[in-house]
Amino acid sequence: MLALGALRLGSISDFFPSAAVQGMLAAIGLMIMAKQLHIMLGEMNPVHEGPAFLLAEVPETVEELSNIRERIYPAVIGLESLLLMAFYKRITFKWLHYIPAPMWVVVLSVSYVYYCEFNGISTHLPESMMVRLPDEVIGALTLPNFSLWRTGMFWEAAVTLTLVASIESLLSVKGVERLDPKRRRVNVNKDLRAMGLGTMISGALGGLM
Repeated sequence: MLALGALRLGSISDFFPSAAVQGMLAAIGLMIMAKQLHIMLGEMNPVHEGPAFLLAEVPETVEELSNIRERIYPAVIGLESLLLMAFYKRITFKWLHYIPAPMWVVVLSVSYVYYCEFNGISTHLPESMMVRLPDEVIGALTLPNFSLWRTGMFWEAAVTLTLVASIESLLSVKGVERLDPKRRRVNVNKDLRAMGLGTMISGALGGLM
C-alpha cells in the first residue's frame, strides 16, 4: 500500500462509479447493523452468522427481551445511544456540542454500567465482551513471524489483503468527499501511504491490520 501511494496509483479511484461507492457503504452499514443489533439487545451468541440470517433473527431477539429481564439493561444503553446520535444536532444546548456525539455515547454508557454495578444490577455483559489490558504491555507485544515470506501462500494473502484494503480505503475516501459540505478533495495517494505505514507499524507490534 505504501508503494501504491508512492507510485500515485490512488488516482484510479476517480474511475470508480458512484454505484460502487454507495453499494460498499450500504453493505458495510448492513453488516455492522446485523452483527451489533443482537449485542445491543443482550443476545451475545446469535444462532446464525451471515448478515441476512442475523437480520432475520432480530424479531426473535426482540421477543426474548420480555422473557429475560437482564437483557433490558444493555438494550436501554443501546437505544439511548442511538437516540442521542440521531437527535444530537437538534439539541439546543450549545455547551453540549463542545463534545462530539460518539464521545457522549461513551460517557453515558460507561456511567450507566457503573451505576448498574454500584446498585447490584446485572448488565448481562459476559467477561468475553470486556477489554482486559495486560499487566505488562511491553511483554504482551507479539513480534511478526517472517518465516513464510518465501511461500506462495504468503504472497497470495499479502497481495489479496493489499488490493482489498486499498480499494476499500479509496471507496471510503470517495464516500467521505461526497458527504463533505465544502466538497474538498482528499489526497488519495497520501491516504494510501498513510494506510500502508500504519499497517506496517501495527503488524510490527503484533496488532491487526
